[in-house]
Amino acid sequence: GLLASERKIERGAFSLEVTIPPNTSATVCLPAAAGAAVESNENLSAARDKAEARFETEAGTYRFRVIPAR
Repeated sequence: GLLASERKIERGAFSLEVTIPPNTSATVCLPAAAGAAVESNENLSAARDKAEARFETEAGTYRFRVIPAR
């Protein structure tokens, strides 16, 4: 199946769209320093540390956005 990703930085926010093929899962790691807000189009919980946010995903298309702390 198709595994695809597209990323961009817009107005200081990092955006990522990723497609995970059927019958697979993936760990999506995003750069997210302490204090950064992380959003997703699904209600996914992130494991966080000082430098990143990690999401465990199943097959599907996901959109993430990281907004740096000001």
